[in-house]
Amino acid sequence: MKTPTIAGFLLLGGFCVMFPACGKSAPSQGPGASPREALIKAVSAMYDAKSYRFKLVQTGSMGLDLGMEGEYAAPDRYRTIGEGSLDGSGSGRQEIVAIGEQTFVKSPLGKWERMESKRQRTSLDSLRDRILVVRFTNAKDADIRFIGKEDLDGRPVFVYEHSVPTSGVENRIKVWVGVQDSFPYKTEMVVGLSLSGRIMRATTTTTYSDYNAESIRIVAPM
Repeated sequence: MKTPTIAGFLLLGGFCVMFPACGKSAPSQGPGASPREALIKAVSAMYDAKSYRFKLVQTGSMGLDLGMEGEYAAPDRYRTIGEGSLDGSGSGRQEIVAIGEQTFVKSPLGKWERMESKRQRTSLDSLRDRILVVRFTNAKDADIRFIGKEDLDGRPVFVYEHSVPTSGVENRIKVWVGVQDSFPYKTEMVVGLSLSGRIMRATTTTTYSDYNAESIRIVAPM
């Protein structure tokens, strides 16, 4: 039996799609543009960035426990390292490099292997949060609120929250957006899904840094 990969544990993309598309109503108040417009601008800026680094922590139902850090370089290069467990099955500490259609995994024993499955690639692509652009574009303005201005690791940020209850299950996301450059520097997503009467939840916290850093270069390990 193959060892599960850390990317295979990512539930971010699967839970995100459970948020409903909504119509538009009266705008909320916030600095400058409406909160909805500010979030669309922020996640679009991240998607358009040439490179960045990130750290992700995900916990939830069925013993979900994932820790990952990595780098992204446009248009399609990722390097991640971390480990995760789900429902009693663990990945062990793994390093993944993905370039285009090629995905390489470094096992706990230190050996690089080329992965034929596209599942890991799909999971890594979900880290780009592209679905959030659609989510915020279709959201009700009234469901997105400006929380306030904070300091995040010495950086002034505006904090926004979008919350939509789905069948009584909490679904919300908070985004910390840089005051000076409008990049998202932290997201906290709490999502839930009801399956056969059982509530499944996951909390994902991701921090971002080094947008457009030229030092981020990702090459194939083999």
